[in-house]
Amino acid sequence: MPRTDLSWRTIRPAEGFYTSLVEAADRYPVRTFLPTGYEPNYPYPLLVFMHGHGGNEEQALRLAPRVSRRNYVSIGLRGPLLVGVRPDGRGCFSWGADGQAGMAAEDYVFRAVEQTRRSYHVHLRRI
Repeated sequence: MPRTDLSWRTIRPAEGFYTSLVEAADRYPVRTFLPTGYEPNYPYPLLVFMHGHGGNEEQALRLAPRVSRRNYVSIGLRGPLLVGVRPDGRGCFSWGADGQAGMAAEDYVFRAVEQTRRSYHVHLRRI
């Protein structure tokens, strides 16, 4: 069983974007947005952003501050299938068609949510 990180109980991170990796079959990124005035003792709802075909986790998570800068912890996830490269060198990703990514993508999503819950104070029933 992975170690539970309880640092959110004592550390008050600043508003902004943070990157971590999910330990799964492959290491996928999780981009996290913490709200202004993040309060470690308050259980926040968690918004999970998933991009469309040809997007990435950055593109999806840019919406988080527009939804609310105060009321949610948000994560942006990257589709597991590389479908191309943009002119600026950044990858374009997909979640696959007709279950192409299947169980690997599902595992990634659940592990990302669980990792976020261990790192920050997320309300169990508001994901």
